[in-house]
Order: sequence, then C-alpha cells, then structure tokens
Amino acid sequence: MKQAGCILALIMILLFPFSVFAEAEITEVFFIPEQGFIRVKTQIPIPAGLEQVNFTLFPQAHITALWIPSLTGYEISRTGGKSVITVLFQPDNAVQVLELSYEGFMPDYQLEALDQNSMWYPKSEQLLARDYQIKITLSGDYVPKLNGELIEMWESTFSTYNWFIEGKDYPIIWFTDTEGDLEEQPNTEIMVEDPERVHEEIHEVMPEEIAEAAPVDQDTIPNDLATTFAQFDEAVSERNREALEVFIHEDFPSRNQFINYLIMRPDTITKVSTQVVDFKPVEAEIAIYAQLYVEQVLTSQVHSLWLNREDKWYLASWSQIPAEYQFESQLEDTEFLFWIEQLRSAVKELDLIWLDHHITYPKLPVVRFLQSIHTKIELDTAAVCAEQSELVILGRMHNGERLKLVFTYYHDGQTWKVSSFSAQPIY
Repeated sequence: MKQAGCILALIMILLFPFSVFAEAEITEVFFIPEQGFIRVKTQIPIPAGLEQVNFTLFPQAHITALWIPSLTGYEISRTGGKSVITVLFQPDNAVQVLELSYEGFMPDYQLEALDQNSMWYPKSEQLLARDYQIKITLSGDYVPKLNGELIEMWESTFSTYNWFIEGKDYPIIWFTDTEGDLEEQPNTEIMVEDPERVHEEIHEVMPEEIAEAAPVDQDTIPNDLATTFAQFDEAVSERNREALEVFIHEDFPSRNQFINYLIMRPDTITKVSTQVVDFKPVEAEIAIYAQLYVEQVLTSQVHSLWLNREDKWYLASWSQIPAEYQFESQLEDTEFLFWIEQLRSAVKELDLIWLDHHITYPKLPVVRFLQSIHTKIELDTAAVCAEQSELVILGRMHNGERLKLVFTYYHDGQTWKVSSFSAQPIY
C-alpha cells in the first residue's frame, strides 16, 4: 500500500484514547497476552539529516496514526513475515519526532517476551540507542519485567506499570520468572505448532425461582417517608390522579405521562402495592428499593428516589424492572459486585482500555454512544437477571430523562465480559 503526497496520516481509532503526546518519548502499550493482541502509541526520535526512515513491525500490524511535521508520504509492504514501513519526509538539521500508533495480533505469540523476534516495536538500523519510558497496561494476572527502573504501578483487574530503561537499542519486555537479559539472545527461535482455535466457554447460570425479599423494618425508614410511601401506594391502587400529583415532584420527567401510566391500567387490576426491601440515603434524598405486587402477585422490582422539600417527601424518579431481576444490594457474589462497579466506573469515566477488554462484540458503536452520554448521565443502581445473564444499570440524564443501559454478560475465567448492549428509555 502506497501513500503519496503530503498526507496527514493521523488516523484516529476511537478505542485508543490519545490526542496529544504530552511527554517526549513515552511509549504506551496495551497488551492482551492470551491473544497476542497489542496496541502501541509511541514517539520515535529521527536523527537529523535523514529524509526517509525504514522500520519493521509484526506482519498484521495496522497503522492507526503516523505523523512527522515534514511528512511527504509513506508506504507499507508486508513480505517475508513482517511489515516494512517506509516514511518519507523533508530533512531537517535538528532531530525530528515521528508519532506512531499501531495495533494488531502477533502471529503464534507465546507468553515469553516482547522482543525483536516478535517485532512488537519498530526495529531499524537507522535509529539510535536511546532511553525509553514504557507504560504498559495488561491483565493483573501478568507482571511485566524490563531491564530498567519501575517508576510507578497501579494494580487492579487491569494493572499498569511505568518503566524507565536507559540507553537501549530495542525495548524488551518479558513475562518469565528468569530475569536474564533477553537482549543477549536476539536470534533465539521459538518453535510452535499450528495453534488450534479455542472456543470461549460461556458460563450458563441455571434459572432460579423468583425470590421475594424479606421486607425492611419500616421503623428504619423515616416515619414521614414511610407514611408518604404508603399513601402513594393507596393513590396508585385507587387511580387517584389528584393525590398522585401531590406526591410526584413537579420536575419529574414526563410527569403527566407517568401518572397516566400508573392509573390507566385494566379494570381487573384493583390492588397495587409495594414492599420496601432496602433503602439508601443520598444527601437530602432517599433511594428506595421495593417489590411491586399486582393483586398480591410479585410483578416488578422498583428503584425510586424521594426528595425532602420543606418537610415533605416527593417522588423524583421511578425505575421499574421485571421481577426476576435482583438489585445489586441483594446480590451476594462479591467478585461479581466488584465487576459491576468496575463496569459502571468504566462507563462513567469512559475507560476505553477496560471497555476494550471486556466488550467482546463490535465495540465502536457502543463506545461512540457511551462517549456521547458519559458526561451527561448520573448512574444509579444496577440490577441483574441471572437467568438471562443480563445486567441493567439505571441512569438519569442531566435533562431529567431516565435511561437504562442493558448489558448481556457471560463468565470468562476470572472475570465477566459483555456480549451485547442496548440503551432504553424508562420512567
């Protein structure tokens, strides 16, 4: 593939969050060892006086960004089991900096080292030995080692290590227990058999009967709120529009439509009631988790938010989900609860590295949508339907609209991953 002319080859991949190379010669690496997938963003000093530079990368390397201020063109050829990139530019009397990003799967990768044999980093005889600052993010199950100084690290499900290595021709990262200098073995060949395709094992959760949660002691809820909640139940059962208008805050999103929803039901339904199973004070608000019964049959789970204004309680939001769901406060699996919190945080903070690893189907539409809302939404509680392997995160847009983010998930080793996503408006 040949690119001619003065081309701005800054092709931005949305799933790779970078906009400015703020610090000189920092190399950022996102690596999934199990798959041999790597994503790299780096800066390469180009010696003064050169008008072109050639370097090699692994065969399936996909260039996502390439830029040097005096760029005139570049070309990529894939021959002999490698990618050869030639960059053309106007010569300069001073050192120029090539900004480069790429990603892809390294063929037949074995978890030993990222070195010259894997061609994970640009290799060229035209480039000089230099210092590197390598910031690598990967699963917490793996610990990278370099011949240098570990500056800082952050450990979690995904861990990040920031290394400084001095005066090297080529940066090498290894994952073995032997801390030998792998640079002394640049020609080591690794013999591997043809890899077999490994199918992901999807953990199926057996259906469980819908459980009626034990009610919360009403004495633990403020007396005036408990009274208001009971009166609200009564107003719903009696289809009392005037009473509902008193209880529902005037800023409730789609207020009239919601009231119509509560009272315009079949005549055969005469008794509607709720049973509080949990609550959580939030500043001057209280979030109530309840089960909704129609004619004494459990039909829904409800998350509602009540505001206290001048010693009166008003309903500010209402999110209703099917009865087979459990709110996160009812779950007992602490590891799964931690994963839910990580997912919620990744959505709110638009943590693209986390999302990239945990979303297993086409990600671009999902990330684009989350990018458009993550600064405009407050995420509330989550609920899970184990039978359908479905997770719902409830949210409030800053304009008052309610939204639920629906994730289908499956268990994958020591974590969970998302296999589908949708966003749906709710009351």
